Amino acid sequence: TEAVPRGEVTRPRDLLAWAGLSLVACVTMLGATELVAAELGSSPLAWVGPFAAYLLSFMVVFSGKCPGWMRPAAVIGLMLGLTGFMFEKGLSALPLAGPGFFSLILAVASTSFIGNDLLYRRRPAVRFERFYLALAAGGVAGGLLVSVVLPYVFAQPIEFIAGSTVLYLCALFPPGERTPSGAVKFAGILALIPLAGLAYLTVRLDQGAGSVTKYVRNAYGHVATRITTSHDQSKVELLSQSTVHGSQLHLDPRSEEH
Repeated sequence: TEAVPRGEVTRPRDLLAWAGLSLVACVTMLGATELVAAELGSSPLAWVGPFAAYLLSFMVVFSGKCPGWMRPAAVIGLMLGLTGFMFEKGLSALPLAGPGFFSLILAVASTSFIGNDLLYRRRPAVRFERFYLALAAGGVAGGLLVSVVLPYVFAQPIEFIAGSTVLYLCALFPPGERTPSGAVKFAGILALIPLAGLAYLTVRLDQGAGSVTKYVRNAYGHVATRITTSHDQSKVELLSQSTVHGSQLHLDPRSEEH
């Protein structure tokens, strides 16, 4: 058997860190897949983009030949991709159009790289079976969390935004590692402020003057009902992203009397 290097002890917190990073990366990727599937339907095209970005980042990082400049590039790419996604769609019922889709893929590729890079830097010298078992356990837990738990906790699919934000903060404050300079951390935290503003604006867009949107979600997907009112009528729509499943017009009886 291979001798364990001095100080090479697998602690419970190491297992939790490996599984946690794997869980967040998988939740982010699956959250992006759900957003794409709401537009394209249940087809391989819905998951091939986010999943390919995740696998490609895993292959590049764990090859051991990843250049150092890719770490800051991934952080910048994540901020650009997440900003573009929040600007185009965010937490609203707007469709995931071309620029929003490419921003989502850029953010998924960046978050996947950040998560896998943090895992690679925290890998053990030996005992890789525990390392990869923790990664697999985190992936399974992330899949169960997205498909079984979170649909009954949040009315909207926010996993992509939440997971991207967590990995962005992990890049600024790497667990168990030397953190970047204070100026970098301060600039990184400031960059989250416009994202929070965009999230707020997209929510206000759904609940604007004369329009109220309510979201309903379960393990099979998410839909929204939008009620738009005017001076003498109201319209109720059932929609999922850009697909309108039906609408009904209600007239004010008092207007018919005139």
